[in-house]
Amino acid sequence: LECLKSSKSVVRSEAIDCIGAYKQLQNTSKDNLMLKYKVINALRALYKSEKNQDIMIKIIHLMSKMSAVSTLEFLTDILKDSNVHCRAEAIYALSNYNDLAVARLIKPYLNSTIDKEKISAVMALFHFKEFRLQALEIINFFLDSKNHEQVEHALYAIGELKLKHKESVCLRYLHDKNIDLQLNA
Repeated sequence: LECLKSSKSVVRSEAIDCIGAYKQLQNTSKDNLMLKYKVINALRALYKSEKNQDIMIKIIHLMSKMSAVSTLEFLTDILKDSNVHCRAEAIYALSNYNDLAVARLIKPYLNSTIDKEKISAVMALFHFKEFRLQALEIINFFLDSKNHEQVEHALYAIGELKLKHKESVCLRYLHDKNIDLQLNA
């Protein structure tokens, strides 16, 4: 945990990776409660002071795999953050909660004007039957867009959600001139 306080970003990043590799912290048992408590508080403190966006995103991912209640509070606080990338990551991380109340918290982001937030909400909500149709409509809208970023987001979502019925769409973009479209396909 002391490494999280390092002035070197590479040390902080590696410390987060090491904590993430410790499987005892990721289970929902009541074992190691004090350790989990200390780790969660250390990660929260680091998130508040961190300037490196990649490290902030690592913290979000790790926290989403840990204690449900404190992590839920942490992730919902990030939704109020001005950093679009971190908000989008938090939206997607909330998909780890198989809770309709959490899904309803994410639902407004399906109407976001920020595509990264919108596609994160699509991926988070797709597994809920009541949101699946709307999520597919957004994916299809993005696929039909002339905006390459929206198409990239749609292709990424198709892969993340393992939508077999959209496989032919991905194949079509494998040889596109735009390298980002190829990578997401």
